[in-house]
Amino acid sequence: LGSPTSTSRIGGVMEDMPAAKAGLKPGDKIVAIEGKSISFWKDMKGIVHNSAGKKLRFLIDRDGKQFEVSIVPVERAEKDVLNEEIREGLIGIVPSQETVPVRYGFMRSFYEGGKETLFITTMTYKTVWKMLRHQVSASSLTGPLGIIYMTGQISRLGLPTVLQWIGMLSIALAIFNVLPIPILDGGHLFFLGVEKVRGKPVSRKVQGTVEQATFVLLLALILFVSYNDVERFRLVKKIVDWWKGFLR
Repeated sequence: LGSPTSTSRIGGVMEDMPAAKAGLKPGDKIVAIEGKSISFWKDMKGIVHNSAGKKLRFLIDRDGKQFEVSIVPVERAEKDVLNEEIREGLIGIVPSQETVPVRYGFMRSFYEGGKETLFITTMTYKTVWKMLRHQVSASSLTGPLGIIYMTGQISRLGLPTVLQWIGMLSIALAIFNVLPIPILDGGHLFFLGVEKVRGKPVSRKVQGTVEQATFVLLLALILFVSYNDVERFRLVKKIVDWWKGFLR
């Protein structure tokens, strides 16, 4: 089915930024930068982010007509998903919701899928580590309510996007499941590791006590992230609005 990838069409232009001053508008499509053909948003973003202070020639398509503009990306300090400060070039545009499926051959698909899985896994463990060190807020966690809400929104974007979302959820569940938390598979592996080192198993009483304590902590975590989900996505208001519409 292919992997949904954002095109280079502009969805929004920020005021007082280089793109707005150059006359770019929502709906414009970036065709090329410095003579290099551009099809996807990620290709355009890579060039712009690495070109702070440099004048770039953009070939723009607007309603079937093409024209060229020169834009100088400005350097800004931004926070990435790991709350680390990065300095990069920006012109003040956001992508549209337009996507196209990018397809690969059978073997290349396995390679690309593996690469994406490794990236998500690495980012997840880095995020967990930074949360433990209080460098990333725990409020960024999403629980069952948030996942259900986001799945509903994503389902409108078509089957390929839904499958990609299911794949990401599966990776997240696998990553969480192998953490050394006693009531999960990772916890069982942890106790087996302790048994290997000690030469004898951990007593059932100790295991039971640790598992009960962990279960209580996990319930507290679920309540915490569920509260975050309600606040972040304004779920109560959405449910009330839906119910009013249903009653009508």
